[in-house]
Amino acid sequence: MGVAGGQNPGVSLPEGKAAMLSYNRSGRSLLDYDEAMVIYNLKQVHLLDQFTISRLTGYSRSWVCRRLALIEKLDPALQDALRMGLITNSQARAMVRLPRGNQEEVMHCITEWHLTSRTVRCWWRSTLPRAASKSSSMCWRIPWK
Repeated sequence: MGVAGGQNPGVSLPEGKAAMLSYNRSGRSLLDYDEAMVIYNLKQVHLLDQFTISRLTGYSRSWVCRRLALIEKLDPALQDALRMGLITNSQARAMVRLPRGNQEEVMHCITEWHLTSRTVRCWWRSTLPRAASKSSSMCWRIPWK
């Protein structure tokens, strides 16, 4: 029996998942979140550490860490918004740096004001230092509005 019959073709399941990422690398047919799901699965199901995942996939440890952050640090509401295309990969990666309690509020500002990724980066530079110095809730206002 062949592969369809359930026999192992000589490739382990983690290796097969890593191969899927590399096959889709050139055409970028997978979104960052899709890649993150595969990486997270390798970590949780196969109990691989970031170094092993990096070696297996051929991506840097930094790349693996950024993908894991999309699953582990991003609020579920933002993960849904990312999957539905309401926010971009760049915006999601930027919001990973925020506490989960603030992420959904920021996402609403981004979508309501139709902010680009570049505008969001400028917004972070002006807002995050002030917000980090305050013990109360973060002030989400766009300084040029």
